[in-house]
Amino acid sequence: MKKIVEKEILQKIQDKEDKLLLSLVLDKYHHYEKTNLSCYSNFLNEREVQFLENLLSSLKIPYQIYKPNASCEKSILYFGTYQDFISFYKIPILKTHREVLGSLFASGFSHSMIGDIFMGENEVYLTNLEKYDFLLETSFTKIGSQKITLQKIHKLPEIERKYQELTLLVPSLRTDLILSRILKQSRKKTEEYQKEKRVLVNYKEISPKKLLKEKDILSIEKQGKLRIEEITQTSHGKWQVKLKKYL
Repeated sequence: MKKIVEKEILQKIQDKEDKLLLSLVLDKYHHYEKTNLSCYSNFLNEREVQFLENLLSSLKIPYQIYKPNASCEKSILYFGTYQDFISFYKIPILKTHREVLGSLFASGFSHSMIGDIFMGENEVYLTNLEKYDFLLETSFTKIGSQKITLQKIHKLPEIERKYQELTLLVPSLRTDLILSRILKQSRKKTEEYQKEKRVLVNYKEISPKKLLKEKDILSIEKQGKLRIEEITQTSHGKWQVKLKKYL
């Protein structure tokens, strides 16, 4: 009976990525039911966690969410008991968030495989899924053209994220309009960026007409990652958008 309900819910989900995500998580749950062996998801952003929590709760499926510390934005969902599913690494190097992220992509990592990235004073800290430790240690050997040394550590230190704060005044919250202000380009050029899949919102492709909201995360090729912190409407009917750009 439960599997019939799961199938009905999957059929109602229109977004292909959301449908795939839920299907993968349900497969892990059924594997746990059969084997009693703990299993876990890839890294999840805040939107994905909320999406899965709503559906798993409606299906009355027990689960746990784990996030290494309060500064982390990415979590994992797991079934069973937590068994050090996440590893931590330190890299003695001074680089930007954008440079580290770009090099991880070049090393074969996807968004869901990459955990949080923290910039220290003269080092970078990474959270990684234990099942991908070998891939990280053998493939992630450079940031840009500079060779790096990965040091596995037992615990992620409490590090305050570094940001550059930006404030925009816009007549609309449309994605293409806000992106054009960030990129300092025309809306037509911004639409080309999106067509070329160089812009993601919450790690997904979206329409240029979609309205952005607080907590949305924008990933822009060669620009890095930004998060919308606050949106307020002015007395003149315009929108003030405050963002934080990851450094």
